[in-house]
Order: sequence, then structure tokens, then C-alpha cells
Amino acid sequence: MFDKLEALEERFQLVSEKISDPDIIADQESWRKYCKEHSDLTPIIDKYRELKSAKQTVADDKEMLEAGQDKEFEEMIRLEMAEAEETIERASEELKILLLPKDPNDDKNVIINMLQIRHQDSIHIRHQQYDLAVSAIYNRVLDRDNKNLIINFLQLPDYGNKNIKDLKYQLAMYSTGNKILQKDDKEYIKILLNETNDEDIIDLKLILAELATENEVLDKDDKNLIINLLNKPVQDPDNLKFKCILATAAVLQEILDISDKNLVINFLKLPTKRQEFDVETVESQYNLAIAAVDRQILNKSDRGFIKSFFIFPNIYTVIIALKCNLVSALIDNKILNKNDKEFISGFIKYPNKDQFILKNQCDIAKAAIDDKIFDANDYAPMPNTWFKLNRIRSADAIQKHCVFVDNEHNMLRRLLENLSEVPQTLASQYLLSISAINNGILDIRSESNILNLLNNPAYFDEGILQMQFYLADKASDNNIIEKNNKSYITNLLEKPAENPIVLILQFKLAIKAIENNILDKDDKSCITEFLKGRAQYQEVLLMQLMLAKKAIEHQCLDTNDEFYITNLLNIPVINEEAKNLQDSLRQLAIQNKII
Repeated sequence: MFDKLEALEERFQLVSEKISDPDIIADQESWRKYCKEHSDLTPIIDKYRELKSAKQTVADDKEMLEAGQDKEFEEMIRLEMAEAEETIERASEELKILLLPKDPNDDKNVIINMLQIRHQDSIHIRHQQYDLAVSAIYNRVLDRDNKNLIINFLQLPDYGNKNIKDLKYQLAMYSTGNKILQKDDKEYIKILLNETNDEDIIDLKLILAELATENEVLDKDDKNLIINLLNKPVQDPDNLKFKCILATAAVLQEILDISDKNLVINFLKLPTKRQEFDVETVESQYNLAIAAVDRQILNKSDRGFIKSFFIFPNIYTVIIALKCNLVSALIDNKILNKNDKEFISGFIKYPNKDQFILKNQCDIAKAAIDDKIFDANDYAPMPNTWFKLNRIRSADAIQKHCVFVDNEHNMLRRLLENLSEVPQTLASQYLLSISAINNGILDIRSESNILNLLNNPAYFDEGILQMQFYLADKASDNNIIEKNNKSYITNLLEKPAENPIVLILQFKLAIKAIENNILDKDDKSCITEFLKGRAQYQEVLLMQLMLAKKAIEHQCLDTNDEFYITNLLNIPVINEEAKNLQDSLRQLAIQNKII
């Protein structure tokens, strides 16, 4: 029992950390799951800790009694020990009860019974039942196994009551979003979407249609239904927002295509007056524009219209982020090119303090590098600032005339200057640096930026740790890391990783560092650490053989290292590649008089 309780305590600690994790909090579904688990575990862990504390008290008291005490103090100890023993007995019994398996269907059965009560056409009871059903689906109490119960509710009359009608649509929305209703239940969704006299629920219809489209309940066969919903007259400003959201889902699912360009463009027309701006609506318009670009509904012929789409003022963080996402999409889809260099540079010239926007800026820069918009031979010239400053007086004018004094090299360095603590943003910084080195934009002049990335502790995220290895590999190839700063490599090779993927990357980095004469015989202990023991995986054995071979070729190993070589040569292998590597290593070791 106690082994199980220790495991539960470790799990409780992990769950406690998860519910405070910003990434988990952002994912409400995961956060609710962890909160529920934390709530279930809390009484067990509290009781277990009470039991552990009492046991420790008994142990401490026994130790003190054995050491000998005066009578008065001994009596106090015995009283304390007696109370602790009672606590142990009580807590143990309570724990046995708490650890009894809980029937997960208990809550569900109560709710199902309540939903199956005959309502006798009572609007009040009907309303309460709909409200309960919606809540039960939202909280994952009802699932696909209860589909027939949900469908039954969707088919019941609403008596013209708006509250019940709204709840019916919410029931359909949550059921679709949680995949209780799927493609084979399409008819029940379509009945709701085809209802007439829908002026007061058009927004709910649009949301339901969007969820059904996103979850592939509606498909290309339902294109006319979706277009009819999109063409309904707009009464409420929110309708445009929900129409854009539905159109975005339809574009991403390829229900709307290039033949529907005019319809899409009609939704993308931004308001001309500032007082008419609604940030949520504009946000939905930007998302639609990004989807339309990614699906080639908008293309090079729409450059002018798309560029005018950036007129919305940068007064909201979410809009700045979406503008950056749109720029990346335009680059990826060849709508922006080298001629748009200055336009693109405007988005990355000054790193944003918001970490998620900084991520987007890094993504833009990487996309521009990958698409050869930025390259090593394409630096922006420094203007004659002294000549201009003699004719300019105001600070604004000075800034205006001097904004584009940087080349790509310096802009990228600023994006990498301050490393983010947000994993997604940090990952984009690593990807940007790797791409920039590959394309010759970052070089030895960026040594401080690259070394800073390599010096950053990345063990909290294995994905980022892997990127560190890729970066170190590129840095060693491009003379950013040399003998004088090889500690940035030896730190990554401090000890063999348990994760086989990371371990393979360590081997590859070590081999590359030897090839580039960064690691030498002075680093023998670092190299031999990876030659110890027998590999659990065939790929790791191959890497061991290649590392040993490369180390001998570069005189990093000598006659004192016979043990490591003979160990590798004595491992039985059936793989032809491993056998050939063993033979090659044996000949090399003999030639160098190691064996």
C-alpha cells in the first residue's frame, strides 16, 4: 500500500506543478483535467502525509527513549508516542477507505436519471434539463456513449421559448465540439442549421456551423448550406465576426476554394472609420486572410489588396501578432518576395517585448531567410546620416530618415539578443539562428548571440535541447566554435543522455567536433565517457564505433585506451554495417598500435 501511496504523492506533486503551468492554463481542457485529478488526490495525500508524520514521530520518540531521559520528559515522550500511534491506526484505516476504487459512472448515472425524468411538457423542467445536459457535456460527464440521449433532446420542441432554443443550440455546439455528434449524425445538425425564422439565433447557427465544419461533420457536400449562412444579412456587428470564423473553418477544410474568392474578399474589407473598429471582428478577419493565403485562395494577383489589409493600427497586441502571422504566410506562399524586403524588415527591426510577438518576429525572419529574401550578400546600405541630420531638426524626422540603417545581420542579432523564457518563443529563436547560419547571414560576427544560445540551460525541454545540438553542430562547422571556446561543446557532452534521441545527437556533435579539430587528445575523458559499456540500441552501437574510429584517426585516443576499443570489438553483432565498422576499427587500432 505504501509503495502505491509514494507513487501517488509523486503524481500529486507533478499535478500541482501542472495546474500552475501557464501553458497548461492556456489549454482549458487539460487544466480542468489536472484540477479534477488534484481535487481527487488531495484528501488521499493529506491523510498519507498525516500518517507519515505520525510514523516519524513514533520513530523519533523511540530513539529518544533509547537514549535515556529524565522521568518527567520520558512521560511526555510516551504520551506523544501514544497519540501518534493512535493517529497511525486511524489514518491507516481511513486511507484504506480513500483508496477504494471509485466508480466513475456514479456521477454519470445520477445525471442520466435526471435527464430521463418525464417532464410532462413543463417548460421550466425542460429548461433545467437542457441546462444540466449542456453542463454535463461541457464537463465531460456525458460522452459518445450517451449520443442517443443527446439526439433525443435535440429533437424535442422548444415551445417557442428563446432560452430553451438557445440551450438546444448550445447542446448541439458542445456535442459537436466534444465529438459526441460526428459525421454520421450530420442530419441532426443540418435540421438546426436549416431552421427558418432564425434572426435571433443567427450567431449560434454560425458557431454551430463552424464547429461542425472544423470537426468534419459538415464537408464539401454541404457547401451550399455554408454559403447560405454566410450570405445571410448582417444585423449585429458580431455576425460579421462569426461569419469570418465560419468562413475560416470552411477555407481550412477546403469547402471554400478559389472559386469563392469574391465571397472571402467581401468579409476581409476592414472598416474605414476608427470608431467602427471592433478588435475581435478584425482578429477574425486576419485569421480568415491567413487561411485564404495558405490555401491559395488569395495569391500574387491580390498583393495590393492584401498589403492594404495592414492599415489597421497597432494598438492591440493580438493584432500585431496576427499581422506577423500574415506576413509569414505571405512569404511562405511566395506572395512577398525580395522586392518587399523593406516592408518585411519593418516587422522585425525592433524586437517586441511581448514574448509571443517576438516568436512571430523570429518566424518571419526565418521564413524570409529560407525563401532567400534575406541573404548574406544583400545588406541594406547605411544612409549618409550626417548629411541628412544637417537638414533635419525634429526627432521624429530624424527617426523617419534613419529607420532603415540596419542590415539583416544586425536585425537578426537583435531578435536573438535576449533569450525568451517562453519555450515556444525560445524554440523559434533557435530555429532562426540555425537557418541564419545555414544561409550565411549569421557568422563569427554573431558569436556572442550564438554562444548565448548554447549556454542557455535547456534541460527543461528536450525539444529545445535537441535544437541546441543542431546549433552547436552548425556553429562548429562555421568556425563560430573553435578550440578556444570548446567548453560550449564539452558542456553539452558532459554526460551521456538517457534519452536515445538526445544521445545520438551527442555522438554526432562529438564526431563533428573531432573532425573540426575542436576536440583533441586533451578531451579524452569526455570522448571515452561515450565509449563505456554496451549500447542498448543498435544505432547507439554504430555511433560508438564511428566515434572511436574518428577519435583514433585524429589521435585523440592512444595505447592507453585499449580497454575501450577491445570492448567495442568484442560486442557480438549481426548487423552488416556494424560488422564492417568493427572490422574498420580493428584495422585502424592495429595500425595505430592501440591493440
